[in-house]
Formats: sequence, structure tokens, C-alpha cells
Amino acid sequence: MYGPPGCCKTMIAKALANESHCNFIIVKQAEVFNKYVGESEKSISELFKKARAAAPCILFFDEIETIVPVRGSTHGSTNVSDRVVTQILLEIDGVDVLEQGVCVIAATNNPSKIDPSLLRPGRLDRLIYVPLPDAPTRKEIFRITLQNKPISSDVDLEYLVDRTENYTGAEISAVCTEACTCAMKEMLFNISTNEELNSSILPVSMKHFLHALTYVQPRTTQEMLNVFEDYRKNLNYKIFSCEFELIKNKLLNIYINNTILNR
Repeated sequence: MYGPPGCCKTMIAKALANESHCNFIIVKQAEVFNKYVGESEKSISELFKKARAAAPCILFFDEIETIVPVRGSTHGSTNVSDRVVTQILLEIDGVDVLEQGVCVIAATNNPSKIDPSLLRPGRLDRLIYVPLPDAPTRKEIFRITLQNKPISSDVDLEYLVDRTENYTGAEISAVCTEACTCAMKEMLFNISTNEELNSSILPVSMKHFLHALTYVQPRTTQEMLNVFEDYRKNLNYKIFSCEFELIKNKLLNIYINNTILNR
């Protein structure tokens, strides 16, 4: 999966594991690289052994461009990064999903920095673009995030959806958090000044959301989106949009379940 940061690629992987009743192992750069010679390659082998032992299992590489960069692109006398790339390719070539019950998934914010050999047929050859949330999805994110929150009747959800174009799901969640924080600060200020409290200052109102929108700005630029779009168009692989729609629906369901459980 590739796309702008903050578009829930990691949560999609977790949702797939949950829906398929698989164990889930997440791998990040810090867990792989070791200062001692040979230890980084060994850690890769151990991760795949652990995944086989935990089968059925999804082995998820987060920010894989930092783990499997283009060989020769990093500097250093030990070339440890190149050896890690080679080891991962060997391990992936030895994975049989049906026999071993291990599925390898990865996510990246910068697909052009991944060693191209990893994307060859038979390896990680199914590429799915995870875009910024569209208007219906943004509305659903607002609805889920604001569940059980004291929201004022003056809050115009459609306006907020329009204003958050080019926002990631994480940024929309941050807008909601900032609006709630702003309302709480206002309430505490009124308490500290001994002003009489009334119901109008308790709910999160539109003014709090307007403040939050000025505080939380989208970090995904149109230039970044153009890069992803160009990359998608230049792929030699078919993009399975219908599969992404299915994944997105699973993501929303698991997000709702997690939200309810965490309250």
C-alpha cells in the first residue's frame, strides 16, 4: 500500500488481520537494523520464523522504504542496508501463503525509494494506492470521531467536510481533538474567573471547530498528490480499485469497533 502519510495504511493492515482472524506482526526500521555485523540479516530471518510459528499471520512492514531502499543508495562501509534487502528478498521468495499461512504486506509514503526487485511478480506485486479520504469518507471520520461528544447544534458538518479537503484521516481526527480541547479550555477559564456556567459553553460549538481548522493545517500538498498520481499511472501493474473499496469498508468497520471498545 502506498499513499500520503496519515491515510490509515497501518490501520488497513490491522483491519485485514482482524477480519481474517490472523495474527499480526508489525515491523519497523528500528527493529531490523543492528550495529553488529550480520545481526540485521539475522533479525529478518527471526521475524519470518516468528510469523510462520504464529500462522495464520500477517507480517506487516511499515515504512518499508526505510527497510528496503534501492540498493546502492545508502552510504557506509558495511553495506548493511543492501544485505538486509537481499535477506528480505530471500525470505519473501520462500513464503508460501497457502502452505505456511503467512501473508506479507507493506506500506510506504515514498514508493519510488523502494528497491524495484521487491515489486517484481511473485513478491510484493499487488500495489494499492491509498488516497486521501473523499468527502463521504471525511464525513464518516467526523461522525465516528465525534461519537458521544457534546456537540452543539450550530456545528455544520457539511461545511467541515468541505473545509477539510486534502486533509488526511489523522488530521481530521486532530481537528476534532483540538476543537474539544478548545471547548474545555473555555469552560475552565470561565470556572477560574467565577463566571456563571451555562449550557451554551459546555458543548463543542462551531467556533471551536473554526479555531481548530486554523490550528491544524493539511500537510499533503498538491505537488505530493501529483507525484503519487504519476507513479500510479506509470505502474506496469493493474490497480485493483474494487479491492481497495472492500478494504476501506473493512477499515471503517474496525475503526468503529475500536472506537467503541476504547471508550
